[in-house]
Order: sequence, then C-alpha cells, then structure tokens
Amino acid sequence: MSSQKDKFLASAQKFIQKGQFDRALRDYEQVVTADPKDVKLRQKLAELMIRCNRRDDAIREYNTIAKFYDENGFYLKSIAVYKQIQRLDPSNIEISLCLAALNEKQGMIGNALSEYKMVYDHYQKQGLVDQAIEILQKMQAVDPENVDIRLKLAETYFAVKSEEKAYQEFTRAAITLKNRGNHDFFERVNRKIHDLFPDKTDSSVLDIMKEQLRNGTLSDAIPKLQQILQGAPDNFEALGLLSEAYRISGETENREEVLRRMVELAPNDVSVKKNLINCRVDAGDLEGSIVLLESYSSELFTAGAYGEVEHFYTALQNLAPYDLRLLEGLKNLYELTGESSKLADVQVSLNILSQKDSSKSSRQVADAALETSEIAADDTSDSPWGDEIDLTLTDEDESMSDEGPAHIDSMDFGSIELSTADVTGEESNQEEFEIDISFELPEESAVFAPEMDTPAWDAELPVHPELEESLPLEEDVPDFLAQEDSYRFDEPRAPLLQEESIDAVDFSREETVLPLTEIVSDQPQVSPFEEPEILPPVVDIPLPEQLSAEDIFARFMDAPAQDYEQDDTETHYNLGIAYLEMGLHDEAVKEFRIAANDPDRKLDSLTLQGLCFRDQAKFADAEELFTALLSLESLDADRLLALRYELGLLYEAAGRREESLQVFREIFGTNPGFRDTMQKITALSGNKSSFDLSDLDDEDIELEELV
Repeated sequence: MSSQKDKFLASAQKFIQKGQFDRALRDYEQVVTADPKDVKLRQKLAELMIRCNRRDDAIREYNTIAKFYDENGFYLKSIAVYKQIQRLDPSNIEISLCLAALNEKQGMIGNALSEYKMVYDHYQKQGLVDQAIEILQKMQAVDPENVDIRLKLAETYFAVKSEEKAYQEFTRAAITLKNRGNHDFFERVNRKIHDLFPDKTDSSVLDIMKEQLRNGTLSDAIPKLQQILQGAPDNFEALGLLSEAYRISGETENREEVLRRMVELAPNDVSVKKNLINCRVDAGDLEGSIVLLESYSSELFTAGAYGEVEHFYTALQNLAPYDLRLLEGLKNLYELTGESSKLADVQVSLNILSQKDSSKSSRQVADAALETSEIAADDTSDSPWGDEIDLTLTDEDESMSDEGPAHIDSMDFGSIELSTADVTGEESNQEEFEIDISFELPEESAVFAPEMDTPAWDAELPVHPELEESLPLEEDVPDFLAQEDSYRFDEPRAPLLQEESIDAVDFSREETVLPLTEIVSDQPQVSPFEEPEILPPVVDIPLPEQLSAEDIFARFMDAPAQDYEQDDTETHYNLGIAYLEMGLHDEAVKEFRIAANDPDRKLDSLTLQGLCFRDQAKFADAEELFTALLSLESLDADRLLALRYELGLLYEAAGRREESLQVFREIFGTNPGFRDTMQKITALSGNKSSFDLSDLDDEDIELEELV
C-alpha cells in the first residue's frame, strides 16, 4: 500500500512541475482514497481542485479538514481552513458562525465580533429580525461592555415593539457611559430615552441612579436626588436611593434622617426599619441601636428576620461584650428559633455575669458600711488627744521594743493601716519610696570620676626616642586642605592619538571617491559653545527624516486599544502561522501585527510579516522590515544570518540579482554551510559548472569548511 501511495505521489509531483494539474489531481485522488486519514494529503487535493476550477469539491474537502481539526482540538488550524472556505464562498453564513464560535472559544473577541457582524448584516438585509436579534445577543454576551452593540440591540428591540426590553438596554448603555465618564455621549443617550419613553422620564433617571449606586459609583447622585426630592419630597424610591448614596459617602447623620422620614411614610415597611438599625450599628451607637432593636423586635420576628436580628446583636457585642441587654436579646431570639445550643451558651454567659454582678453589689455594700464606720470614728472629736497622738517611735522606744511591748494599752489599733503582706503573711514586692536618697555634691567635683590618674587631652604624651626621629617635622607635612587645585577631576584628559603605520595602508586597492553627502554626516553637529553673533544666519535646509528601527516597526504593529495578555498574543501568533501555511497572507499579516505587541514575539512576528510581503510581491515593505531588523545590535549570530538569508531571497524574487548575489556571498563568508547558500551563489553567478572561489574576494576559507 505504501509503495503504491508513493508511486502516485511521485507521479503527481511530475505533473505539477509540468503544469498538468488535472492529471496530478487524479493521482492525488488515488492517494487520498488509499490513505483517507492523511489530512495534509487531503488539503493538497483541495488546492489542486481549486486550480482545476472544481470549487464545490474543494469546499467539501476543506470542510472535512476543518471539522477534523476542530474535533481534535486544533482550533487555530480549523479557523485557518474555515477562513479559506470563506474566501471561496463569502455568502456562506454557516462558515461565519463556525468562525465566530471558534474565535470566541480561543478568546479572540475582536475576530469573533467581526464574524458575528457579517452574519447580522446578512440577516438584516434578508429582513430576518429575530435571527438578527439572536446574533446581537450573542455579540453582547461576548463583549458585555460594548456600548455600540447594546445600543444596536436596544434599537432593534424598539423596532419590533419590545419597548420594555429596549428601555432596559438603553438604560444599561447610559449607565455604562456614565460610569466611564463619557458625559456627552451619556446625555445624548439620556435624551433619546426621554424622547422614546416620555412616560418614564423620572423613572429613567432613578433607574440610572440605581444601577450607578449598585456598582458603588457615587458621582453626582446626591445632588440629583436632592433635586428630584425638592419637587417630590415624598418620592419613596428617591429617598431610598438617597439613603444608599449617603451610606456610600459615609454621611451617617443624613442617612439616618432620610431613613426616619421613610419610616414615617411607610411605618409597616420592615426593610426600612432594618436599614435604620443597621445605620446606628454601623455608626457604633450602642444605646441607640438597643433602643431601636427593642422597639422593632416584635415586627422583625414576625417578618422572620431572625438572621438580621442576630447579626445586629453580635455586631453590638463587639462594642460591649458584657452588656446584659444584648445577651437577653439573644436569649429571646434563640428561644423563638429553638436553637438550644446557642441558647445554652448565652445562658451560661448570663449566669456568670449575674454572679459577678451580685458579688460586686455585696462588695459595694461592705465598702459602704466600712465607710460609714470610718466616718463615725472620725466624728469622735470630743477626745482631747485624738488629733495629737504621735505614733512615731523614738530611739528609746525602739530599744524598748526589743524587750517586749511595753505600752501596748496606749496604742490606737484602729488608726493603723495594714498591708496585704500583714494580712496574708506574704512579703510584698512593693517597696517604700519615702526614703530620701538625694545627696549634694560640691559644685566643682567630678561625678563618677575614676580614681586613676588620666593626663589631660592637651598635655603632651611621651614619645619613644626611636619613633621621634622617624616622625616628620611639622613644617614638612603637606597641607592637603590648602591644596585645592592639586587634584581636580572635572577636566577629562584627551586620549592620546595613535599614529597609523604607513606600512599598514594598502595602496594596491583602487581608491573609491565618496560623494560629499556620504563624507559629511547628515546629523547636525552639536557644539558646547554659543555661536558668535558675527556669523551669518544658517540657512534651514530640510534634511530627509531618518527613521529609527522602532519607528519603522511601529508601522507594522497594531496600536492596541487594550493591553494584550500573553495568552492573547500567543493565540494571534499561532493563528497567523496557520494562515500563512494556508497561503492567506492578508489574514496572517493582521494576526502578526497584533502578536508583535508581545516583546517576546516581536522579532518573529515582524520577520513573518516580511515573508508575507515577499510572497505578495510587496518588496518595498519587506525590504524596509528586513533592513530595520538587521540594524538591531541585539541580534545573535544565528538570527542575523537567517535575516540576511531572507533578504537575499527577497532581492532574488524582486529580480535584483547582483544585490542578492552579494548578500549570499557575505553569508557564505561567515558560514559556508548555511542552508543552500553555495547553490544560490552558483545559480546567481551565471552559467558556471562549478562554484568559483574568486567570487569571495580574498575570503579566507578553509578546505574543511567547504567540504
């Protein structure tokens, strides 16, 4: 089987070289029949069908190939094949839908929207409004922030009398524009909403405010809502939005005022009361929050707002962990909900706090009784010696105390204060600080001075006799501080010019006289000195603009509307290669222009664009790209040779034989074994049977390298 297949392939190749595509086609049909799973052979068969004007057959083969790639996960190759089918049959909407789905799957949003747009235009021309709306919905799902698609969808809804859907889409588009700060466009859309929906003039503004606040964007919501409330002070929806705006801005007092007004207007609205409690909780107002909870607890329990009530109490416990009112509130809540485990925990906390409170109250009673007794003792002012008694011990008393308590009956024990150590028997770690440890020093005495004798700093230290002789005299020491101009580095010294040896000059070569424009540099010479006024004015001669390599590269790169991610550029790069393999050069260039924004793929993307331009006979663009790439100093040796080789092929394709020959000679001089450089030189040198080494202009080439 393999030998038969190879036989047909060889035969087909001969017919292709002779231009007999119909006979080659018959051979390839035999090859595909023998090996139907070989996709590359089937693709070659489709190409031959196109050459033989069998377009429908070619589309059928391409369809088979594209589905194979899609089913096996080769989405980029599938896109390239479908793109080839689209060129053969542009009106095939199914192909555009396949391309849109594949591009969306690959995350290439722009390409997907472009394909969907073609389908939408087709349905619009055919008057298929429902199908057109379906495509717009898909486009909106692909890019939700695209205002143009949303407005187109809104207008289509309005055209088919779906006014409510149209109003919603117009409102969402207006909100998106407002959030982006595009005020002019927003006002135009807003006016259109008022024109199309005059009965929703006020509600449209509130709807826009609602979406705006839902996204956390404040902007000018507060003044606009206040303006609406001036005309309608009882507008409940506007009051609710204003309270939300105050919450976002952190204006707690204004928010509470608006919520209390809403409670007055809707006393049975539990949600407003919950917002009011939440307002006080957020403000950290413990007392105010407890008052509101106690006032609205029955209504909240009736409405089943157990979770919100629990949240309020637990949030307040962060402010007052031991407040009995909060625990009592949680106890009542858990008794209603039947949460026994939580109820038990709360009951334990209540018991502990109740015991602490009872012990605290008993201590307070004891302290009060003690204070009363002390006051009663202080009132014994009729004692003639009560205020004059002196309990201090003299030296005499201290000596007597050793023998025993002599006058124990005359001491007043009620006036003696006992410390904790006296009662418990333990020593106290606290020290008495009544001892006066201050002392006076003489005015001129040294504090903490060492007892050893230390010579004064200005006294002369003894020097060893041998060292004294080696020390320089004072007048011999140079004063470096005085020598300001001895070491100056601000004036760089000019490097010495090295004279070239006369023997090194090669007089045998023919002297080439360069034109003046090549001898004199085009770049303006910058002088550090100002030109004297006596010189005549310089005539402003426009010079040709010298573009840098980056300026040239910018012409072959798409300025991204958004930052491309690494995965995005890789996808576009791979898709460009798939297009290039299919011969779709325009599509490939488009993808490479996007991929060139990735620094890691920039050089490859630009090089591949040059190949596309060369295949399209756009020789000027290709030469400009290759020349700019070769001017980069960061290129390694391998990439430099590859670019020069592509430039040589470009000159050859453009018919510039001498320039192509020169490039290939330079490549051969650097690396004789690089690709088919020797064959290129042989072919471009004319009718020569063998390679002529004289073409290399005295290049030193080893025999081993040629072999």
